[in-house]
Amino acid sequence: MGRDQLDGRLRERQRRQEPRREAAYGRGRYRPYRLKTHSASCQCTKVGRKGADEMFGIFDKIEEFFKELLLGGIQANLESMFLDINNQVGKVAADVGQTPMGWNGEVFNFIKSINDSVIIPIAGLIITAVLCIELINMVMRKEQYARYGHL
Repeated sequence: MGRDQLDGRLRERQRRQEPRREAAYGRGRYRPYRLKTHSASCQCTKVGRKGADEMFGIFDKIEEFFKELLLGGIQANLESMFLDINNQVGKVAADVGQTPMGWNGEVFNFIKSINDSVIIPIAGLIITAVLCIELINMVMRKEQYARYGHL
């Protein structure tokens, strides 16, 4: 018999024994607490089993307590985060809704004065130059048409 066959038989034997252990002790549970009896009529075993059940009940209650504690903490954190986000969105909406004068009056007045004193006169000069060039081209075309008989 080879080593692989022995390993396979060992695994098969362990697999067959696992359900017996689960049936006896419950899956993932502790072994029941048992006291040794003094005699056949002694009630020690019943008291011991009852004590073990109460002990498991205490563990369940402790587990439930911590579960509620954690869930309450998580819920409180999520609620506070939700309120913070709502407050920030409200502040952003208030900032976006302001006029330029209401947002920062000094900067708005500075930009407006630069616009009035520098940008508008330069734009006026550029538009005047373009219109003069177009007028000159229009007059030259009219003379050209008149000279050569077109039109």
